[in-house]
Parts: sequence; C-alpha cells; structure tokens
Amino acid sequence: MTQTEPIQARRQWGVELGKILAKTTGRELLSDAAPRLDHDFSTTTLIRRHRAARGRAL
Repeated sequence: MTQTEPIQARRQWGVELGKILAKTTGRELLSDAAPRLDHDFSTTTLIRRHRAARGRAL
C-alpha cells in the first residue's frame, strides 16, 4: 500500500456522499410540494430561501 491510498479512499467516500446530497437537495429544491427537510440548520435555511424566492411551497 502506498502512502496516497488512504487519502484516495477518503476522497472517494466524500465524492460519493456529495453525489447523494446533491440528488437529495436537488429534488428538494425543485419539487412542487413542500419537502420534508432533514438537514442541518444552514442547509435547511438555504433551501427554504431558494424555494421562497421561486414561489415554491415551504
């Protein structure tokens, strides 16, 4: 095992997590119905502001 392998494994985990979060928040941003938001405070606030600015249900 080389010294960079553990770093690559952690990066891959972060990439996969990012893909999951992007799919989830993308659906929440674009849905017509008010989504059930289960994020941290700052993410939930940003999603609500984005939805409000576009006239979507909160």
